Amino acid sequence: MKYVLLFCSTALLFSLTACDSRNLSVEEREERIDSVVEAREHMEAGRYQEAEAAYKRALDENPMIARPHLDLATIYQQHIINHIHAIYHYDRYLELRPETQKNAFIQEQRLKVARMLANAFLNNTPEVKRLIDENNLLKSEVALLKQASSRPAPLLTSDNVKNKANQENETKYTIYHVRSGDTLSRIAKRFYNDPARWEQIYQANRDSLQSPSGIRVGQTLVIPK
Repeated sequence: MKYVLLFCSTALLFSLTACDSRNLSVEEREERIDSVVEAREHMEAGRYQEAEAAYKRALDENPMIARPHLDLATIYQQHIINHIHAIYHYDRYLELRPETQKNAFIQEQRLKVARMLANAFLNNTPEVKRLIDENNLLKSEVALLKQASSRPAPLLTSDNVKNKANQENETKYTIYHVRSGDTLSRIAKRFYNDPARWEQIYQANRDSLQSPSGIRVGQTLVIPK
């Protein structure tokens, strides 16, 4: 009798588990895969390289699942910047989930990444890069002049205007050229010892930055003191 009850209990448990699994959507079932669960935990903790590895492992084990492609696209768009990889994973997700309700959102994000990729190619052209940097420097100098005192000023020669701009630059701002690996948070940490002040730098350079993540190596930034 004891074995009969044990068998019935086990059968009931398997039956309930199977029913629960059938009631889940495809995406919900994919999110329960062990390596996907591990990857999500890494993402929530900000460990993006570990999340990337776990998602790739999930795809190696289950080549036809879609959810890891969406999260990998996000990682490559926002954290481990690789525009080509991001576009691939957005496309692969839509290929596997053509009826997804996220279609419009994904198409919008894919377009943003494509524009970033185009800008990256354009800005890597030496002559174009030089012109853009010169233009950004001129914009920064104009912004500094606009923030000067509104009191009437005496007539200035071109040399005096240049000297005045340089004085304003030295007293209120620092000009910084973006290095490899820089983010606004890292630059804020370097100048203010406070990465949370990245937005102050972003606001001072809104005329040359499309987004907080849009800085590029060699770009000229104005750093408020």
